[in-house]
Amino acid sequence: MALRLLAGMVAVLLPAAAPIAAAQEAPTEWLARMSLPRWVDSVIGPLLVKGHYTLGLRLNPVFQVGDFDNDRRMDAAVFARDGTSGKEGILLLRRVQPAPVVIGMGHGFGNGGDDFAWLDIWRVEAAAKGDQLVMEKSESASGAITWDGRGYRWTQLSA
Repeated sequence: MALRLLAGMVAVLLPAAAPIAAAQEAPTEWLARMSLPRWVDSVIGPLLVKGHYTLGLRLNPVFQVGDFDNDRRMDAAVFARDGTSGKEGILLLRRVQPAPVVIGMGHGFGNGGDDFAWLDIWRVEAAAKGDQLVMEKSESASGAITWDGRGYRWTQLSA
């Protein structure tokens, strides 16, 4: 009876979208994936399983949610590492068009550069056009990823 109850609890607690290939992932990455919103995991999950990216587990939280394109719908930003180069950055998913926009990870992005290994604090703040992602190196420089109506731009906040 206890075994049947445990099996029922596991079936309820694990999301139906959890991939079979999750066993190939490190346990901490798998647990972090389970905290992603389902719509985010449905886009990012296959890229993780294929080895294109890994979650950037050194930042907490590993993802942020906000209206990053000023369309009144929640978007998501996931801190990740490129599977080939090892460079870090952000996978930004607009809710209306969830194909990820790659920021960093070998792709230059303003003063943020092509590797966000310097980043140790990130948060969401309200901006003129939706929300912005504030990126900081503690006791040093900071900038923000903002939406200009057509795309994402780097805005330097402090030097």
